[in-house]
Amino acid sequence: MGNGKLIVAIIIVLLLIGGLVGGFLYMQNNSKQAGILQEEMTKLAESDFLNEEIDMNIKSGGDYGKVEEAVKEYLNGVKTTYNDLKTFCNNEDVTKILSPENISADEAELTVVQQKVDEYNQKLTQLTNSVASIASEDEILKTIESKEVRDNYIDVYKNIMLNEAVQAKLTSIQQKAENEQLKAKEKIEGLEKVVEFLQKNSKYWEVNDGKLQFTNVNKLGEYYQLLNGAEQ
Repeated sequence: MGNGKLIVAIIIVLLLIGGLVGGFLYMQNNSKQAGILQEEMTKLAESDFLNEEIDMNIKSGGDYGKVEEAVKEYLNGVKTTYNDLKTFCNNEDVTKILSPENISADEAELTVVQQKVDEYNQKLTQLTNSVASIASEDEILKTIESKEVRDNYIDVYKNIMLNEAVQAKLTSIQQKAENEQLKAKEKIEGLEKVVEFLQKNSKYWEVNDGKLQFTNVNKLGEYYQLLNGAEQ
């Protein structure tokens, strides 16, 4: 064999060895990143992420890191959406809608009051709809699809987010949200009864010096009975 052919043969062998070493190192690194991702997902699965901070630091690398990022982003979004709904339902004092200022704006028609009731209902519906879709596969996939990863990593993400344990957690959050919504709906329905009562009995009340005053003691009693029902 001539020197030229020998050199070519040596180069080919070196390239093959380099390729094998590179492939081995790639597989080794891939396996390491997959292990790190699994550790992070196990921590998340075992945590009460609705009431605990999600560690948004990405520990794995490469496309596994993008999968980890997508999972954490999605679950953190679920947490934020649910807590927004819970805060709205528990902290929003619907009876403030019946302030003398709102009532006195147009008195008997109560259009300002009705407008605020409608705004409350719209906000509640918006928040409820956001929580209602959290277990949807289409909604879940939007996050990983924005990361521009290969199909096999999308499958890794799907295996995490669509498995039985995660879906059970998301379904449980949906049920909690429905309970919060029901309590809020009961409040607003009670308030709507008060509004209807005031509209039907406008001749028995008026706003004086920033206070709602009744000219009929029986109507006053009915009003407070309905108002107490709305506050519970």
